[in-house]
Amino acid sequence: MTGHRDLAQQVLDLVDGRAEAEVYVDIGVSSLTRFANSFIHQNVSEEASTVSVRMATDDGRVASSAGTATTSEALARLVDRTLDAAGRQPPDQGWPGFGSATEPVDVDHWDQATADADPVRRAEVVKAFVDVGE
Repeated sequence: MTGHRDLAQQVLDLVDGRAEAEVYVDIGVSSLTRFANSFIHQNVSEEASTVSVRMATDDGRVASSAGTATTSEALARLVDRTLDAAGRQPPDQGWPGFGSATEPVDVDHWDQATADADPVRRAEVVKAFVDVGE
């Protein structure tokens, strides 16, 4: 899977100076275990990516959009539809512009035990929680 910085740079390269752009990339694993009547009835885990872009034209027309597909073609469509949407907006006379570019920040709240928890472990934690109740 492509990394955060690589995806963000791809988007910025596709914007290619046609507008100012702000890019947000979220990549990770999302897991969910649902319980009903003391039984697991759904368990899913998937790798997911979301790329969000906000663009502003020189005259203050601003739009944003996001997508989960990260192929080159999908990112190009994301950039083009965002730029098209911005062009359809009225100019925002109060648009202050984007702040200066910043380096991405690493996640500082990672918990390896949570990341490694499989469905059985998640069920054990829920059971322990439920057992202390009435």
